Amino acid sequence: SQLLHGEEGAMLACSQLVDMVPGNDAKFFQATQVVDEARHAEVLSRYLLDKCDGKIYPMTGNIKKLFDYILGNGKWFIKTVGLQLLAETFAVSLFRMLMETAKDPLLRGICKRILADESRHMGFSILSLPDEIRGLSAGDLHELEDFTREALVLVMTGQFPREAYEAMGMSAADIEAIRQARKEIALGSEYALFRKLFRREMHQTVVSNMQKVGLLNDRTSAFMREMGINTTLAAAA
Repeated sequence: SQLLHGEEGAMLACSQLVDMVPGNDAKFFQATQVVDEARHAEVLSRYLLDKCDGKIYPMTGNIKKLFDYILGNGKWFIKTVGLQLLAETFAVSLFRMLMETAKDPLLRGICKRILADESRHMGFSILSLPDEIRGLSAGDLHELEDFTREALVLVMTGQFPREAYEAMGMSAADIEAIRQARKEIALGSEYALFRKLFRREMHQTVVSNMQKVGLLNDRTSAFMREMGINTTLAAAA
């Protein structure tokens, strides 16, 4: 459900970017991404409706807050960083995890096809942002850095689906019990290794992409280290 909501949010953000990005080539690309995101949203919606008994749960608070800000901001470079540099990185990691671990071959096939599009979407930010970021005023750069910090917190600090549990009719006590159970399961040796590898891949991609677009500086590196993100990963890679 959260991936579906993310694709719907990306479709809306890209439709805004068609009008905002400079140059026809960028506008043409954003128009194709609107179509891509609409196709992703449709196939995920059909999968949930046809294969999961129509169980589509509400958007988590973190994802809603991130997309509310992306959709409400009037600067194309902030939308692009939030959507294609950060949110897409998280989505790509999740789709790759599902492609490699899902028991349903249909879901694995869906994720494989979506990943082919998402890698192209991330590539747009790598190509379009460096010149823009180099030319930002001190005030705009500071705003972009602040947004990057907030977006990273929302994306990286976990997506506990409280809203989904509430929609199922669970009580606050039941939800808290689930939260504690998830923490205990996460401490298990097998899961801990999987989570470590997942986080490392996601962190490395974020750091590498921020470095490529010129957004990895002393200030952003400092607050990323506070979050436990190793900012030397890009150099090591």
